Amino acid sequence: MKNDNAPKTYILNQLNLDEEQVAQYDGLIGAHQKKRRVLNEKIMALRKELYPVALKGGDVSKKDTLLAQLNSAHQDLELLHLGHFEQLKKICRIDQRENFDVLVDELTHLFAAKHPQKKH
Repeated sequence: MKNDNAPKTYILNQLNLDEEQVAQYDGLIGAHQKKRRVLNEKIMALRKELYPVALKGGDVSKKDTLLAQLNSAHQDLELLHLGHFEQLKKICRIDQRENFDVLVDELTHLFAAKHPQKKH
């Protein structure tokens, strides 16, 4: 069974957040997850519309429009992730900033582990 709290636990341990900071971080996580779900649903809806248009000989301009919308949604998702960690950095005290900087170098690996590559 995978532990969906593993990244959160790791981050809390690395940054040594106090109780007030943990409460603030929990609030950030809730807001981030809600916004992420909305964007992921948008991405899936666009893909669902794109694939038939692109692969069944549909309108090329419609395909291009859908691809542009999909690219925009992916960019919005990345900006959401960046904003989440910018907010986390603001929660950190000055004495925690060095640990935050170390954590930044680990973020892509930390969250990539949640989504292992699927074999086709």
